[in-house]
Amino acid sequence: MNLEDVKAHYNARKKIGNVYRRTGKNEVIADYYEELAEETGEENYKGNAERIALCAKFWQIDHYREQKVKDIKSIALCHDRFCDNCQNAQSIRRERKFAPVLDWFAERFDVYHIVFTVPNPYPEELAPELDVMYKNIGYIFRLFRGNAKIAGYDFRHYRCVGAVRSLEITKGKDGETFHPHFHCLVLLKRGLQFGGKHINSYSFNNDDVKKSHHKREEGKPQKRYFTDFEILLQKIWRLRCDGERVNRKSIAELPEGYSVIMNKAKPKDYKEVFKYATKGIFNGKQSRGYNDFVPLVLALKNRRITQGYGAFRCIDFNMYLEQEDEEETDKLLYENLIAGLKQEELPVPTVEELHSIYKASQKEEITYISRRSISAIMAEDYGGHENQ
Repeated sequence: MNLEDVKAHYNARKKIGNVYRRTGKNEVIADYYEELAEETGEENYKGNAERIALCAKFWQIDHYREQKVKDIKSIALCHDRFCDNCQNAQSIRRERKFAPVLDWFAERFDVYHIVFTVPNPYPEELAPELDVMYKNIGYIFRLFRGNAKIAGYDFRHYRCVGAVRSLEITKGKDGETFHPHFHCLVLLKRGLQFGGKHINSYSFNNDDVKKSHHKREEGKPQKRYFTDFEILLQKIWRLRCDGERVNRKSIAELPEGYSVIMNKAKPKDYKEVFKYATKGIFNGKQSRGYNDFVPLVLALKNRRITQGYGAFRCIDFNMYLEQEDEEETDKLLYENLIAGLKQEELPVPTVEELHSIYKASQKEEITYISRRSISAIMAEDYGGHENQ
């Protein structure tokens, strides 16, 4: 492959622009960490501030000056939970790594995407609400696995072999509250029928319903019919989250549960489980800046965002995937490119700042390449909604 082919097909201009855009709020987040450190006296927040402020700021590069090619050797990343750049990259790497595992199970079981929601808490209520949600999502999956029981209901019929759940927090439409919810992928026996067509208050104007697979009827408000099983899950979820006893009588007497929406999952739904918890939380007019940041930091401290159950229990979905698996074709392509460049000149090692790299990358005469293939220098924009 000649240099013109490299410039035409392997330029990282778009990728660098994405990194530049995603790190745009990092200095603001760093200021939040500094302020939190002063308020709490916890010095570790100052370390967070320094790392996120410097994330992706300095890149080690081999510069082939005559050929106007820059080879990206390394980028210092912060891995912070509130860094859009790092969390976006980790989300896509996680999906790429574990989606084939889900595909393997999908050939043997039906995969369902289930969203569990609670009433939107105010900032001071977020941490205790998450305590309740984490405790009771575990109970739900024990029910699915037959390790918890409700007299008169036998969940073993569904033959659940495993599940993955992930926390997402967005802003409530009022701009004052948070909207925490779990996205879950659940493996159940093939061909199950869940029966019933029910309408309740979650059937209309529900953002979670808008993302369901049910098509909107022409000329009518968006409406969702719930199955018998969804209604049962809604009631069990509410009773547990409200600290009430769960039995046949309490289920029958409860008029309505909390929103639980269940659909057959498709591969495109995997991203809902693998994306990061606070995507988009500081975007738009609804963001309250530091007043949103503090309750989120405190509420998410020491929590597992993504967790597996049953067949997925042994998988650590929360590990930071520093390197992507490198395909042999990408490796050979890179090595051939470098060999060709070195035939003309030896590179000059340099360190460059992101702002300068971004400006240079917009000029046609500068071409950036990377060992991890240009398509994976940094992940593309990760899909998913920004706010609810």
